[in-house]
Amino acid sequence: MHKHRLLDGRTLWRLSQQEESTRDVVLAISQAKQALAPWVAQLRMWDLYATFTYDPARVSWNHQGSLDFIRPPTNPATRRHMTTYLRDLQDELGREIGAFCALETTKRGWPHWHGLVACGGLDSAEFASASRLWFENRGYAKFTRVDAQDPTAVATYVSKYIFKDDCDVLLWGRLAGKAQPGQLHLPFTSQRKEDP
Repeated sequence: MHKHRLLDGRTLWRLSQQEESTRDVVLAISQAKQALAPWVAQLRMWDLYATFTYDPARVSWNHQGSLDFIRPPTNPATRRHMTTYLRDLQDELGREIGAFCALETTKRGWPHWHGLVACGGLDSAEFASASRLWFENRGYAKFTRVDAQDPTAVATYVSKYIFKDDCDVLLWGRLAGKAQPGQLHLPFTSQRKEDP
């Protein structure tokens, strides 16, 4: 036997308001996703789509136990790891780079980064260096060259991670001089003083 619950008018109105509010949130997230990808695509001339993962056997802070009991790095720690990596990559290449990286956490609790990197193109030796810098201390880095004909497709893929519950975003380097949505255009000015 099923018991049927009778709902009064006030309860029905409240439920309809909750459903309408949920639809509004879903619509707002959908519209934000559509606006974000073109904005990310125009920030720089992106060269690489990158994924940075951790290998529990490579982490240096927890080698006392077995691999099953190594704790993953916290979000602030992995943010420091990524910042250090980007700084080291810039030093290794000897030129300014830019990056847009979004953090995602696996079901096992291990963080990994999806990102776009602008570095003015990489030759094969630089490509190997970019991978080695992460591999030596953290885990694995996978790079795919971004098709210059359609940077928005890759930007769409990376920007979707921003809408995950525990996402963190890292913007690195100088971005395009274009105004962000809802902001005034502020021209980039160099901090160096010119010689007289």
